[in-house]
Amino acid sequence: NTVAERKYDKIEEIASETITELQDRQLTEAICGDLEKHAYSVNDKIADSTVRNMNILIAVGD
Repeated sequence: NTVAERKYDKIEEIASETITELQDRQLTEAICGDLEKHAYSVNDKIADSTVRNMNILIAVGD
């Protein structure tokens, strides 16, 4: 495998593990392998509109 293929495979593995964790914690209703759809599903569960509408990178440190 090339470096690019290994990187792609690792990204897919991480995405799959993330989706599994979101499903295990019942944080997503999406039933696909598309991480973006799961992100929207998680966002839909946030009741506080202020929090729901914050920039996704708000918690990232300087």
